[in-house]
Amino acid sequence: MGRLAVYVIVGGGIGAIIAYILLVGAIIIWPIFNILAYLKVLILPKPIRKKYGTDLSALNEDSFNEEAAKTDKNDINEHKQNIKSLEDNLKTYVKGHQQNLKSLEDKLMTAIKAVEDDIAALRNRSFDIKATIESFGELTKRKDGHYSEKSSNGKKANELVAEDKTIQGAIYSKRGQIEELEAANKQDLEEEQSRITEIELNNKNQIEKEQNLIKDIKNKPWSAWHEWSSRYARYIANKNAIIFMFVGFPILFIVLGSGSFISGFEGYLYISYIQPITTLLGIDNFATGFSSNFISYEYASTIEQTFKGQLSTVYWLSGLLSMPLLTGALAYFSYRSLISKTKSIEPVKH
Repeated sequence: MGRLAVYVIVGGGIGAIIAYILLVGAIIIWPIFNILAYLKVLILPKPIRKKYGTDLSALNEDSFNEEAAKTDKNDINEHKQNIKSLEDNLKTYVKGHQQNLKSLEDKLMTAIKAVEDDIAALRNRSFDIKATIESFGELTKRKDGHYSEKSSNGKKANELVAEDKTIQGAIYSKRGQIEELEAANKQDLEEEQSRITEIELNNKNQIEKEQNLIKDIKNKPWSAWHEWSSRYARYIANKNAIIFMFVGFPILFIVLGSGSFISGFEGYLYISYIQPITTLLGIDNFATGFSSNFISYEYASTIEQTFKGQLSTVYWLSGLLSMPLLTGALAYFSYRSLISKTKSIEPVKH
């Protein structure tokens, strides 16, 4: 139980330190990152924003029509011709395979009819045999089921019975041939149908590809507007966020410092840097440690004596975090609003 308590305390302490570093880091690094991001889009604008600028009032839905090249009409006609060729080829291919399907059906019917004709002939012979045996009149049967051969008719009847058994076996075999023919034909039909389905699917995919290429060509103005509107909105939204940040941070320091910007800034410096260093490493770190490279020992001591025991870390962090959150919210909603405004000049999308 004691070891678990140590783990909990150590883990909680490490977690608190990490959370604190992340919070303070976000407060310090975020404005710098925001400024650098704005400078990047300001100094290195994307070609589409550079081409159409950032004055929304100077643009209309026809402004992006110049993206359509003179050769676009010819390209569209070429893709339409490709679609027609694909459709014609499919019709020819399907027609040929449908003929193959009919040929397979006809071939099956012919083969089955030939076998059925054989069966009919065998049945007729069987009927003749039975009629011949009946014409012999009353015949004596032995215990083994055969007719007594004491008379010539009995011997002949046994021969006819044997022949009839052979005929019945042949009829059974012929029926099996019909089943085999039907099974083979079914497999051939399925394979043929599968080939038709495969070519139809491939043809459909190629046609869709050509149709998408036509849409891409027709949508060049819309695609240019879509890319420009995003770049435009991002640029203006970042600009608004920078302005808000430069105005908001000094005001925030004044509010947190009870009317004094210097007091607010020094309070922030104490909470975000001097207090953690002093708590973890001692105030002497500002005299001989790495912190001496940033803040002098005398200045750190003065600020510590001024604010020690007077400031609430939670109060200051929550106050300072409000700026990144508010600035981020401003940038987001400004971006969405600007995107909505650009829809007034949105070209038609095909």
